[in-house]
Amino acid sequence: TERQNFFPISVVQAIFDKTGIRLDAIISSFNYLFLPWKGTKEATRLQVVGLMRRKSLVVCYRDLDDNITIEMYNSNERGNDEWKKDDNWKDFADWLLEIIIGILGSLDKYPDIKEQITNIINKISKEIIDNWLEEYANTTIENKVVELFNSYIAGSDFKELITNIINQAVSDNLDTNLQPAVDEAMNKLQEYVQANERVVANALSSHEEDILNLKS
Repeated sequence: TERQNFFPISVVQAIFDKTGIRLDAIISSFNYLFLPWKGTKEATRLQVVGLMRRKSLVVCYRDLDDNITIEMYNSNERGNDEWKKDDNWKDFADWLLEIIIGILGSLDKYPDIKEQITNIINKISKEIIDNWLEEYANTTIENKVVELFNSYIAGSDFKELITNIINQAVSDNLDTNLQPAVDEAMNKLQEYVQANERVVANALSSHEEDILNLKS
């Protein structure tokens, strides 16, 4: 909606620095560009002109949510279809991670650096673990124990355990309490029988005596 001043490529190519390098060559030698956001990643990438499109070019842009993207072109194709394609761009953070992993994978060649890095990693790891233990471990462990306990209660192992405990308790209770009661009942029964035997014997004796008296 407004006019922007620009210089035709013929003018740019006609400007040289004091060493004789052309201005368009100087511009194209910059390998890091900040691009205005154009609504999509594809449209934003296509702002790079053909002269500056090349493998290893790094661009940076910020979307409407203020998310910053830094990515590197990883193809030799420079046409629009390939230039805007996600597969041809590598997130700069991922690229740096690959480099770091590659360096760390060769640390045996540099024992001094390896020792320093190891010490730093150990220190950072200890701090992270200590902070985690202080902030989350108690709650996490408690929740895990409760979870395992509830799971165990709902399972067949717990039911079998409870059944065995109950059976053993009943058995122990029988041995301890029921047997004496049974013994006492049997004793009373025996005493009752013996007492009845005496009553019956006395009755028979008396009856026999009465019969003898009648006979006489």
